[in-house]
Amino acid sequence: MKINLDDILNQFGTTIIEYGPKLLSAAFTAIIGWYLLKLISKSIERLMDKKEMDPSLKPFLKGIINTCLTWCGCIHIHHFKLSYNSYNSLDY
Repeated sequence: MKINLDDILNQFGTTIIEYGPKLLSAAFTAIIGWYLLKLISKSIERLMDKKEMDPSLKPFLKGIINTCLTWCGCIHIHHFKLSYNSYNSLDY
């Protein structure tokens, strides 16, 4: 069995062209989501400081809120992906 380097490079280039934009958009979405999560988390932390909450309760609530926001973001992205894919699969 002979390995042809040109075929491998051609297939690699085709794969990059096919999946590159999807990978870049996923990375961009993740970065924006993490930034928004950090922004919301900081504003909630400032609100807790302003309301003079118990210091032992702050890390617990912050962890729960961050987890809920992360899951909500993941579910929203998954829902958007499904609705986008179903829209693109319609034949006109």
